[in-house]
Amino acid sequence: MSESLHAPRYWPSWLGIAVWRLIAALPFSASLAIGRLTGRLLRRAMPGRRRIAQINLMLCFPELGTAERERLEIAHFESLGAALAEAALAWWGSRRRVMSRAHIEGLEHLETARANGRGVILLTGHFTPLELTGRMLGEAVPGITAVYRPNENPVLDAVARRGRGRTGYTLRKQQTREIVRALRAGQVIWYAPDQHHRGAHSAIVPFFGQPAATSLATSRLAALGRASVVPYLPKRLPDGRGYAVSLLPALEDFPSGDPVEDMLRINRILEQWIRQQPDQYLWVHRRFKPAEGAALDPYAGSPD
Repeated sequence: MSESLHAPRYWPSWLGIAVWRLIAALPFSASLAIGRLTGRLLRRAMPGRRRIAQINLMLCFPELGTAERERLEIAHFESLGAALAEAALAWWGSRRRVMSRAHIEGLEHLETARANGRGVILLTGHFTPLELTGRMLGEAVPGITAVYRPNENPVLDAVARRGRGRTGYTLRKQQTREIVRALRAGQVIWYAPDQHHRGAHSAIVPFFGQPAATSLATSRLAALGRASVVPYLPKRLPDGRGYAVSLLPALEDFPSGDPVEDMLRINRILEQWIRQQPDQYLWVHRRFKPAEGAALDPYAGSPD
C-alpha cells in the first residue's frame, strides 16, 4: 500500500473504513440491518442518485404505477445499504462465515467450459450482492481474476483490491492485453459489461427497450482470448436464507461474429434476471446517458 495513503487528507476515509470493519465483526443479521438503515439514510442524503434511480425505473418499468416504482426505489436503496454489510463480510470475514451462507449451483458448467485448458469469462451484471457472492465464487474456484473500474477514492480502491485479493486477482478494465493473456492461459475472468460505455468499441444496444451506449468488448475478449462465456446470476435470498450463485451453461455460438447482436443477447439475459429481483440491480448508475453530447439526455437537470 502506498505510504501517501496515510496522508492527513485520507484520515476521514480510514476512519470510515475502521467503522466499516467494526460493523463486519457484528452478527451478520445485525450488520445487514445497519446496512439497510444506512441505505435509507443515503436515499435522503443523495437526491441526485435518488433521481437517477427514479428515471431508470421509469424507463425500464413503464408498466408500474408511481407508488409501485417508489416502493421499488426504496427497496433498492435498502439493497445498496445491505451491499455495504455484504462487502464488509466479503473483505474481512472468515471462509467459514462466508461459505455458511453460500448456495452455489452449476459449477459443473464452469468445469465443462474449462475443458482442454480454455479460458472462461464469468459474465454477470452489476447486482448489489456482487462483492459477497464474488467472494463465495472465489472460495469455490480459487484464482478468479476480476475486471474492475478503479474507485475514485484511492483508500477505498486499495482496501477493495486487498479484499478481493483474498481469493483471486484484479485487473483494470483498460488492461486488455493482460486480460487476453490470462484467458489464453486458461484462467477464469469475472466480467460485467452492463455499464455506460462510449468509444471505439461501443454501440447503441437496446436495454429494456431503451437505447444504451454499450461496450462491445465481451465478444472481442472472447475471440482474442479463445474463451468460453459462462453467465451467472448472484442473488440475495429472502428471509436471511443466504445467497444463491447460479452458473449457466456456456453460451453457444459466442462470439457470433456480430458484436452488437452478441450484446443484445447478453442484455436479454440480464433483463430476465433483473425482472426476478429488480431491487438488487444497480439503478443509481446513468445507464442511458447518451453516447453523443447532442443526443437527448434523460438525466438532464438531475443534481449530482
